[in-house]
Amino acid sequence: FERHREMQKDQGDAPWAPFESEEEWELARWMMTSGASQKKMDSFLKLNMIRHGANPAFHNSRALLKRIDRLPTGPSWTCTPFRITGDKVDKHKKPLTEDVELWHRNPVECIKELMENPAFEKNQCYEPRRVFRKGDYTNREYNEM
Repeated sequence: FERHREMQKDQGDAPWAPFESEEEWELARWMMTSGASQKKMDSFLKLNMIRHGANPAFHNSRALLKRIDRLPTGPSWTCTPFRITGDKVDKHKKPLTEDVELWHRNPVECIKELMENPAFEKNQCYEPRRVFRKGDYTNREYNEM
């Protein structure tokens, strides 16, 4: 994210780019996290209050998603198709099979992304530490870390 922000600064872009304003960014964020379907997003964006009051640069879910696609992404997804064989048999006594897809990311790239994210900077610990529940150091907490 810091590299992305530095690129934005070099290009003279605002922190909420590719959106037109911070308010538009907040609207887009809400729409993407609200659970609303694309059809509901479209009907929301057609409301007179939104079209004439808020006036976002995107007027349907497709335009919103195109802007979201311009945001930086994390590690890429990979699809690995494979065939699994079940324990049931067909009429010819052959085991039934099914083609499935496994979508995954490279775990090393994911960890790298997390470690480079400044939002987690104060929450990362690279050595053992003692944690106490009380300020007088009488109630020590033990866990897997």
